[in-house]
Amino acid sequence: MQLWQEGHCPQLTKFRWNSQNQLIGVQTPGGQQWDYRYDAFGRRTEKVCERAGLRTTYLWDGDVPAEIREYRHNRLYSIRHLVFDGWQLLAQQVQFFTPNPENRHELLAGELQTQYAVCAPTGEPLALFDEAGHRVWRQPPQSLYGLRLGVPGENAELNPGLQYAGQWLDEESGLVYNRFRYYSPVAGQYLTPDPIGLLGGETPYSYVTNPTATIDPLGLAGCSTKLGKNMMQDMGLPRSTKWSGYQAHHVIPKQYASHPALKKIKYDIDNAANGIFLREVDNGVSAMARHQGNHNGYSRAVKNALDKIDLNQSVAEISKQVADIQNLAKKGMMNGTPIRAKDIWKGKSKIGNQRALEMWNKILGVE
Repeated sequence: MQLWQEGHCPQLTKFRWNSQNQLIGVQTPGGQQWDYRYDAFGRRTEKVCERAGLRTTYLWDGDVPAEIREYRHNRLYSIRHLVFDGWQLLAQQVQFFTPNPENRHELLAGELQTQYAVCAPTGEPLALFDEAGHRVWRQPPQSLYGLRLGVPGENAELNPGLQYAGQWLDEESGLVYNRFRYYSPVAGQYLTPDPIGLLGGETPYSYVTNPTATIDPLGLAGCSTKLGKNMMQDMGLPRSTKWSGYQAHHVIPKQYASHPALKKIKYDIDNAANGIFLREVDNGVSAMARHQGNHNGYSRAVKNALDKIDLNQSVAEISKQVADIQNLAKKGMMNGTPIRAKDIWKGKSKIGNQRALEMWNKILGVE
């Protein structure tokens, strides 16, 4: 695959993919060759540019990196530890290393720096603060779809490299690594189609329809438009029927489409049975829960319920238990139990998400 950019000095970027549709190489217009490596779970573990003497390694905790190491000319340059609440960055610890001028075979370890993150509801880190409360880094301005509009600001080396939730910016290509796919902020869509084959809806390369309120941390987001149309059809209405003022909410969140229990029963995350129309955050009257923005606590409770399912059971029994989870969740939302963190606790989303987790664990019988 090649990307040709017209202009006074035309630029050509080349991409290489493997048989699993994973990006394994990028050749920049300047001639640098970057190589990417992945583990058995499809998580990127390393990126290397031999010409520039640059190498980055990733140690994962589930679907989020716990440690990132950077090497320059085969010498350790930095270690970055990351702490998340779901998909939202809470804090990072960074330590830089410099050569010892008195012994070229040794490195001098710098002070271990701790910064605390302030993030948008989409998971985008907006700023980092040190232990004294001083801001030490701020995210440069970017477009609605993540295209950087300004130059890197203060202390660029402290930048955690995180865009929206689950998205890691590659400076060398301008692309964003989104766990199972790569996303282009310039195009506002993915470079490869939906890898599962069920979740792309009518546009398998598309990103979320509303980036200010919706996230896709795995690059596998189902199409809520497709879900809504399926729900309309299930109610005997034309698929073209509009649902203005409401959002089609996935009862089992779309990021869990590849959960072992759902994979065993070959469940379509956009099945009408997995949907419920919830009122948007506006002045409209509704006794039900609202849908828009961060609901990590609710999502984690649903995952807890799915994790309890015994995979040694028959497909029919697992399907029944999945349906039970959906019915309990729908009943809770119809009774007005909130799913959004900010509807439970004004201000800090961490507290709101924890309260939501506790409430929904109880509703779904996880406790």
